[in-house]
Amino acid sequence: MVILDEFDGASDQFYKALRGTIEKFATNTRFVATCNWIAKVPEAIQSRFEVINFDPINSDEEEKLKTEWRERVTLILSKLNITIEEDALRIFERDFFPDLRSALNKIQAWSIEGVGVIDLKKVKDSSYSYEELYQLIFSNQDPVKNYQFMVGQYSGKVDEVMLSLGKEFISWVQSTKPEQAKIIPSVIVMVAEHQAQRMLVIDPMVSLLSLVFKIQKQISN
Repeated sequence: MVILDEFDGASDQFYKALRGTIEKFATNTRFVATCNWIAKVPEAIQSRFEVINFDPINSDEEEKLKTEWRERVTLILSKLNITIEEDALRIFERDFFPDLRSALNKIQAWSIEGVGVIDLKKVKDSSYSYEELYQLIFSNQDPVKNYQFMVGQYSGKVDEVMLSLGKEFISWVQSTKPEQAKIIPSVIVMVAEHQAQRMLVIDPMVSLLSLVFKIQKQISN
C-alpha cells in the first residue's frame, strides 16, 4: 500500500509520473491519497482512484458533525482542566470547524499559557490565524521587507493563507478596520482570481505575493 498525503499539493510533473506508476503496479499495489481540495487534482488522476468525499451530504449531517465536534472539543478541554463558556464555544466552532487539527493547536496554546476559563473575549482575541500578515497588509513598511517576511513565513502555507484572506481577513477588517470595509468586495474578487490562477504558476508563492501586493494597492488608492 502506498499512502500519498496532502495529494492536492503535488506538482504537475509528479502527477504525470504517477499515472504510469499506478498503471504499472495496479495489480499488486493499492494507492491511497488524501487531500483537502479535490479540484486541484487533475481529472486524469482522479479517474484512477475511487473518490470518497467526506464532506457532509446535507444540513442534517453537517449539524450532527458540528455537535460531535463541539462535544470532542469540550471533552479535550475538560481533560486539561479548562472550561469554555457556551457563547465562546459557538465562536470557536465558527472559526475552526471542521478543522480539528487547528483547534487542537489553539487548545494546546491555551493549556501552555495556563488558561483556566475560555470566555468570548479570549476566543475573539486569538481567533485570527494570520493576524501578523493582516497587520502587515495595512502597514507602510518597505515592500522588500514585506516580501522577505512573507516568503520566510508562508512558503509552505500558500493555500491556507489565501483561503484566510478570503474569509478570516474579511472578518478581521470588519472588526478592527471598519473604516476600510469598502475594500471587502474588491478583496473577495482578487482572492477568487488568484485562487483560480494558483495551479497555473510554477511557484505558488508568487500567487500569494501578487494577491497581498494587490490588496495593499487597493488600500492605498
